[in-house]
Amino acid sequence: MLVYALRNDSDDSWVGGPYPATVGLNTGLLDTTTTFNVLAIDLETYCSAEMSKKYVTVVRAKVLQRAPNRLSNQMLTLVLKTVKVHR
Repeated sequence: MLVYALRNDSDDSWVGGPYPATVGLNTGLLDTTTTFNVLAIDLETYCSAEMSKKYVTVVRAKVLQRAPNRLSNQMLTLVLKTVKVHR
């Protein structure tokens, strides 16, 4: 059985997992743009390999204009975008 772990690509620290492919890998709270890699682990042989694709989650903050029925004049929204990086 294969399981997958999400790691911060800058130092290979574990962020989430290991989980089977049927479970998503969660980044947790982010406040900066981060590149991730995925480590695949075979639970029968304990062999592992880093998958070749990298994933970058871009964090940008933007202020939206006041909307009707809002309690505050401005609302801060974090926009997250994950893109695959081929290296």
